[in-house]
Formats: sequence, structure tokens, C-alpha cells
Amino acid sequence: MIKKIIFTVTPIFSIPPRGAAAVETWIYQVAKRLSIPNAIACIKNAGYPEYNKINDNCDIHYIGFSKVYKRLFQKWTRLDPLPYSQRILNIRDKVTTQEDSVIVIHNSMKLYRQIRERNPNAKLVMHMHNAFEPELPDKDAKIIVPSQFLKAFYEE
Repeated sequence: MIKKIIFTVTPIFSIPPRGAAAVETWIYQVAKRLSIPNAIACIKNAGYPEYNKINDNCDIHYIGFSKVYKRLFQKWTRLDPLPYSQRILNIRDKVTTQEDSVIVIHNSMKLYRQIRERNPNAKLVMHMHNAFEPELPDKDAKIIVPSQFLKAFYEE
């Protein structure tokens, strides 16, 4: 049985967003209203703390990268020893267990693949708001979509 949901998104905007960021806003609004325990794992932009407790059921864990780390490992060498996907899994392991949780990845097949590659047994769900052309990451991928159009698109 799932006891905790981990929401995550591509590392662009922090949650709650300070500007126009539809997916991040959606995650924040849904997560803070859920009656089941959940956590949000997102990038740490300037001015955000390391951790933010929203209420008894929701907290936000911010993933930060120093300027030196970004320059050395992500830009110059491309040898990222602790990538965003692994940091999401580390947050999951800090707040719950693999058996008791599901990671909900919003609008990113690339992030889904990266997490699946690092942990093939992780319980993952993609929440897709857009029709992306690339093939699904695996035949057993679980996808939630908000419309019949997207449902038909991903069933093809």
C-alpha cells in the first residue's frame, strides 16, 4: 500500500513558483490539499530554503547545486556524480521507503528514464500534460493524463 507520494518535476522552477510556472503551481496546490502524506522534490533556486514544511501532510525538499558543481560536473566534464534523478531518490529514501511510496514525475519522460535507470524497481507514475512524440520509456509505464485527447495519444 502506498503511504507517501513524492512529487517531482524537471529542474527549472522551485515550488511554490514566484512567477508563471503552471506545472509547479499545480503540484503545489494539489500537494498541500492532499490528505495522504506527500513530499515535493524540486530544484532550489535563489532565495529558497533547503526545506519547507507546508502542513502536516506536505513538505518540500529543495535540491541545490553549487556554481562550482554545475560548472565542473554538469558543464565541463558531464560526469555528474550525484545527478538530479539520484537526489530525488535520496529524498524519497530519507522520508519513506521504496515499498511505501510512489514518485509522480510531471511532464518529463527524460526524468522518468533517468530515475528508472538508477532504480529499476522504483514505483513511478508519469503525469503528462503535453503530447510528447518520443516513445514511452517502457511498456509498463503508468501515465496519468488530464484529457481524452492525451489518453488517446498515449494509447496509440
